[in-house]
Amino acid sequence: MAVAAVSLLTAVPASAAPREPAPVLQTQAFVDDPGASPANADADDPAIWVHPRDPGRSVVLGTLKEGGLAAFDLGARTLQLVPAGPGGRFNNVDVVGDLAVVSDRGRDRVRVYRIDLAGAAAGSAVLRDSRFVVYGKHVRDLRIVAGRGTDSVEHSDGSAISTASLGRRFPHGLLVVHDGERHPAAGDLPTTGFAFVRLEDVLGR
Repeated sequence: MAVAAVSLLTAVPASAAPREPAPVLQTQAFVDDPGASPANADADDPAIWVHPRDPGRSVVLGTLKEGGLAAFDLGARTLQLVPAGPGGRFNNVDVVGDLAVVSDRGRDRVRVYRIDLAGAAAGSAVLRDSRFVVYGKHVRDLRIVAGRGTDSVEHSDGSAISTASLGRRFPHGLLVVHDGERHPAAGDLPTTGFAFVRLEDVLGR
């Protein structure tokens, strides 16, 4: 069984055996169906762009495969949807300075989008699973559980981490994870999305 691994180097102090974390916020649910808006959107890989002067205005990016690329604020609200275009299938995204670099598997190319202001963030890719392993002073595996009016994270295919202080919502950093099984589903259609977790809820204080 594959286990998703998250390696963290951070100034947040770890405590013994913190509770299983729950998302603070979740993005809108996306549906892989031609009739959905955006159409054929299957959430996949996130990245974090940290605003260099106002971290509370940082942006989370997420690929949606045929649905393109989404941008979210730190309240998990959708700011922008960039379409993949005919034949496009956006699979992975990384932030390099003020650029969002996206792999387009549908057309076998890399696409680059400029972000308004320069910034940087730490990111990590993970394997599809419902468990994460945290490496630090103590190694432990965890699940991201339901709570605070949010769904648990299942079948995760990607994550992104920032250890920066990102304003009042995420003063000790942010972990964004892909959720491959959002509940409730849209009728008979499965839904996906991204979940925002406070980094101190993962590491403890």
